[in-house]
Amino acid sequence: MTPRFKNVTPHQDVRDGVLDESVFAADLSEVAIGKGRPVYAKPELFFSKTYFTAGLRTICKRVIDGLNGKIRACPMFMKNLDKCRTDTK
Repeated sequence: MTPRFKNVTPHQDVRDGVLDESVFAADLSEVAIGKGRPVYAKPELFFSKTYFTAGLRTICKRVIDGLNGKIRACPMFMKNLDKCRTDTK
């Protein structure tokens, strides 16, 4: 198998060894008020750095279908919510 770095060119920050991993934790409330990191506040930048795997496409489709009322709820989110429920009877 060919090493992945022979098949693709990583972003400059990865090549330079200065990747700030905190960028993977988006604070959507900051984005909503216009103070988010540029990678999340600028859609063009976000999508230029995002690779949509089959799994990510599936999640996006389920979320969009749920928001549009095509499905009752996103099953994977409901599964996680079930773990958090408490019986209030």
